[in-house]
Amino acid sequence: MDSTVIKPMIDYVTYVVKPSKLDFWTWYHTDVEGGKLIAESDYISNNNRIVREWIDFGTFGISLLTAN
Repeated sequence: MDSTVIKPMIDYVTYVVKPSKLDFWTWYHTDVEGGKLIAESDYISNNNRIVREWIDFGTFGISLLTAN
């Protein structure tokens, strides 16, 4: 029996957060976990403000998404 374990690679994970918590989660993933904020987009779609931030950890990334 082959005991090889296959581990899938995940490039990034997207978290949807409340607008009031975006600053907290950005701080947490950068200052506490050591990620680097590399991109931020802010746009309006169907009268909703949408903000997305990309945090890089080298081989892995996190996307924070919020809309109000």
